Amino acid sequence: LRLWDLESGECLRVLEGHEEWVRGAVLTHDGKVLSWSEDNTLRLWDIESGKCLRVFEGHEQPVRDVTLMPGFVFSLGDDWTIRLWNLGSGECLHVAHLASEGSSPLVYSLSENRLVCGTQNGQMIIFSPENVHFSDPMK
Repeated sequence: LRLWDLESGECLRVLEGHEEWVRGAVLTHDGKVLSWSEDNTLRLWDIESGKCLRVFEGHEQPVRDVTLMPGFVFSLGDDWTIRLWNLGSGECLHVAHLASEGSSPLVYSLSENRLVCGTQNGQMIIFSPENVHFSDPMK
């Protein structure tokens, strides 16, 4: 993973640690970089030093996508789980197991510290740092 100066085109830093290709990266609310990878992990990086501050492990397949809220991150894995993590401690606070057939998440909506996820099979999951609610799939 590389950090670039967009004006000069110069590579400022190489963030080394992921063992497979990186699927994506975002800036956190406090100015760090969060990356996710084919190696089944997320990593939190300090931009100034280039040091990996934390490795989030738990997915059994590559991490597909993430959504941030202040202090927390939701990760979607190819293992059909959505995980809620504490960014500060790295602790996995909750794991939601999706039914594998036809449940690929389609829609994320982040509002008022809640993440709503709708799936192809009609399941709706509402996440917040305090609780998780699953609806029955629509018939």
